[in-house]
Amino acid sequence: MTTESSFRADYCESAAEEYAIEQTVGNRFLREYTDLTPMAGPKAAAIDALAERDGAESYLLVECKRKYSFRGIGQLLLYDYLFRRDRAAVRRAFAERERPWDSKRAVSGFEAHVAADGGDRHRYYPKPEIATVDRRLVLGDRPSHGSLLVAACDTDIDVCCESSDWWPMTGEAFDRTVDPTPDIEACLSELKGRPKLETPAEEIVAWKFLTGPHAPPAVRASERVREVPVGTRIFGDEAGRYRADLVVYIPARRTFYVVEVKSEPDVSGFQTALGQAVSYAALFRHDWGLPVDRVVPVVAMDTAPVLAKAYRDDRYGTYNEMVERAAETTDEAAIWFERSLAV
Repeated sequence: MTTESSFRADYCESAAEEYAIEQTVGNRFLREYTDLTPMAGPKAAAIDALAERDGAESYLLVECKRKYSFRGIGQLLLYDYLFRRDRAAVRRAFAERERPWDSKRAVSGFEAHVAADGGDRHRYYPKPEIATVDRRLVLGDRPSHGSLLVAACDTDIDVCCESSDWWPMTGEAFDRTVDPTPDIEACLSELKGRPKLETPAEEIVAWKFLTGPHAPPAVRASERVREVPVGTRIFGDEAGRYRADLVVYIPARRTFYVVEVKSEPDVSGFQTALGQAVSYAALFRHDWGLPVDRVVPVVAMDTAPVLAKAYRDDRYGTYNEMVERAAETTDEAAIWFERSLAV
């Protein structure tokens, strides 16, 4: 079987654009945000492939996976934000120091955000503010279920697949609709769940999120269903066997929380949960013909990985602000840890 690195190399060599490989993201942001040593080696967050466009004002972020991967979706969403924040941090550092960096060593770890002066290769200046970032998931194998393409489309992620050539798949997403649910609460009686989550560890995290001392106030008085199938109402068997860990109905907001629970306290688990949360929320929304602001993706974890906590706390000021943002967009999620943001 082709390794992921050789698969990525094949894609980059066949593409019209020039790519930087394994571009580390988040280190400059973390240096500004925390006192922690920047990540390195296998712990570093890195974009598989990065293409620079329009004079360094626009970029294409690429994650390469042999098969469709919810972690790949989560990585793209996370790295998009971190890459922009790295650029902003570099530009702010330059403004504070009021002079360029004078060696490659001085810009180690944030090379993608500086450029050497044309007349002096040893003077590095920050690149311009980023205007746009496009995101692409490149796959070796065609997704077995078209519903997965819908989830990617809803998060503004382009999907390409390998065949005789590289070709986009996003346009193949099923264009199916259902009649909007006239009474949003009618969904509750039709949700087919299970009595508990797959593992005891996940069940403990779910209990803390739903009823623990740090549970969101709106969630404590809510109706909830575990292990809810998503995508099957509109896509049938083509949707696969995907289940949201929790679907929670918040009467005060007339909103559904589609929750992905993770017990592993690592960045990889967070990336997967983020990809699952936004994808399952998209499928749930399509199942019931609900508007975007009635379905909120949520990630629930007991212990916060450092990078995930920094990402959440930097992006959102309060818990309520985070929920509002997740309800307004299709590519953000409310993120809950045992020690959560203040309301």
